[in-house]
Amino acid sequence: MDGQLSNKYISTTPGKIKDRINGKSTVRAAFETMKDTRSWAKNTLSTYNNNVSVLEDFMLENNIEPIIENIDFELVHQWIKHLREKKHEKSKTIKNRIATLSSIFSFFKNNGVLGANPFLAVKVLATDVGHHSRVLNLTEVVEIYTAVKTEPELMLMEIPINLGLFTGLRNVTLCKLTTDSITNVEKGLQYGELDGEEEEDSEEVNELNTSKNKKGFIPLPPIFLKKINQYIEDQNLKGQNALFYGIQGKPLANKQLNHMVKKLCDVMQWENDKRITPYAFRYTFSTMLGKMGVSDDAIRFGLGHSIEATKGSLGRYLRLETRYIKEIRIGQTILEEVLETLFMLQEHHLMNVDIEKICEELPDLYQRAFKNEQSITQFKYYLIELAHKNKQMELMNRQSQPAMQQGAFQPTQAFQQSNPFVNQPGYGYAANPYTLQADPNMLAMMMQQLYQMMQMNMNPQQQGMFHSARPTSHPSMQLYHTFPPVS
Repeated sequence: MDGQLSNKYISTTPGKIKDRINGKSTVRAAFETMKDTRSWAKNTLSTYNNNVSVLEDFMLENNIEPIIENIDFELVHQWIKHLREKKHEKSKTIKNRIATLSSIFSFFKNNGVLGANPFLAVKVLATDVGHHSRVLNLTEVVEIYTAVKTEPELMLMEIPINLGLFTGLRNVTLCKLTTDSITNVEKGLQYGELDGEEEEDSEEVNELNTSKNKKGFIPLPPIFLKKINQYIEDQNLKGQNALFYGIQGKPLANKQLNHMVKKLCDVMQWENDKRITPYAFRYTFSTMLGKMGVSDDAIRFGLGHSIEATKGSLGRYLRLETRYIKEIRIGQTILEEVLETLFMLQEHHLMNVDIEKICEELPDLYQRAFKNEQSITQFKYYLIELAHKNKQMELMNRQSQPAMQQGAFQPTQAFQQSNPFVNQPGYGYAANPYTLQADPNMLAMMMQQLYQMMQMNMNPQQQGMFHSARPTSHPSMQLYHTFPPVS
């Protein structure tokens, strides 16, 4: 099979690597091209060759063409599950296979061929590969984020569940957090945890005497940090008081956190393979950051893993740590703003957008936001306007015919007036010629309320961005990346 695939797909055209390999190339062709740039030992070459073959076999068995563009995060997780549950491979073998494919994809990402490495998050979690839980997609994260805010049975779980989603902290770490763990100066959370890994479904955390106590820091997104501070104030928590408590009012423990997530699955009606454990949040956190483009070492730093790249002078370490925190914070803020905006659109205004489409936009948004966080505010406008367009189209389809009334106030006109991006000279928004049935002002009032709610969640600096940012043109709901490039 190896020779057959190689003869069919490998290009021998000389020139730049990105001109020889693209999304339509097979993983075998990518491996052969990378091999030409390396001086590998015979054993290393054999290992790479075997691991590529294992992935190819899996894809062919599932009727998936083994080309690069078909290898995404979901497929990687399915492959890992297959190796563990069907092939019964040991964790060490799985880690080896992950490392091989991650190395190949990182090579082509660094050469401008790929935008993301789907093996990255799995590689970062290599020490956790024995844990049995799946990764959540953005749609499921939105469902959880909504459920813990709206379902009476889950509301008490909102902060610990969302902390898991935004930080990927282990059970043992979450259960040891105190009020003093929150640092508003650094806008994050300081923790001390065991160097070992806990069993995600164990009734108790097994703390070996030989484990080393390791300190860590993880930033927190702004809205969530504000909610935690309000929670601490409402509960009158001080100093070394446990930060989280179970349903019965006792400090949170591993068993209780497992119970919370089981309750979450019951309310969400997730059965069998859909069910998750607390470890799913750690898996999901790292995967989403990896999809956005957060670096391997930054994700390692956020998860509390050791980072070889930081070895060296203290000054170099501090510079790298600062960058890692910035990378993670931007990824967290993007995720939070997307979740908050989608929640408000759905729950307060019955508006929806295509979440899969949003996922495709996040890597580009992350790169822009790293240069200028104003891009996140622009993206929120894009989501709101896209939802507004979808609502208009939905209502038009229901009416089946034009319903424009002579002299009636148009909702799109009110939307333009309420949107500081729209109400600018040269802003080419194409007004929809149809009114709403019943109350034509309804949608405009809804959108004005949504903008006000958004501003309430912003700090003064963000509010300044909210009012000052103005794209030059935006005809017919074009994508947000048509806005002027950020500096």
